[in-house]
Amino acid sequence: GNAGLTWDDKQKAILLIGEAGAGKTTQMEKLYWDELCAEGEKRLPIWIKIQDLKEKDLLEEIEDRLGDYSNSCDDLMEQGYITLYLDGLNELLVADRGKSGQNLVLTIKNLINNYSNLRICMTDRTSQRLNQLVKEKKVTVYKCESMDEDHIWDYCIRKWDDERAEMIIDAVSPDDE
Repeated sequence: GNAGLTWDDKQKAILLIGEAGAGKTTQMEKLYWDELCAEGEKRLPIWIKIQDLKEKDLLEEIEDRLGDYSNSCDDLMEQGYITLYLDGLNELLVADRGKSGQNLVLTIKNLINNYSNLRICMTDRTSQRLNQLVKEKKVTVYKCESMDEDHIWDYCIRKWDDERAEMIIDAVSPDDE
């Protein structure tokens, strides 16, 4: 599994892929919170839900989030002080997002190609939209898998004693009537 996913020094872009409900957003939230709570040299993690962009451009949204520092946006990204967390690239498929969806993918590609110290983590159902960057090894892809009952049991047994694991599994299992 990828429960222990962390940024490594060589990674600049991570793409978490998987079916709906497979844990992509949850995994990205863990990376986000780890970064927010990290000791030492800080980066500013910026979380953006793609569906909330509406017709707004990604760069405008980043500048809005930076507030008084928006005029330094370029420098902050170039110097590696920002990590972008872009949740739900698959939201681009909504019919009315055709053109803005293509623009967003182009913007992401430009950010990855032009800012060598910027880190970007994204979620999507597949890696198709960023296929070229994946081939060029500019984006690292991790597949999130839904857990079946056996996976859940194995996880619980490793984490807790049998009695507690059984209680948890009973609590999350659908009733078999």
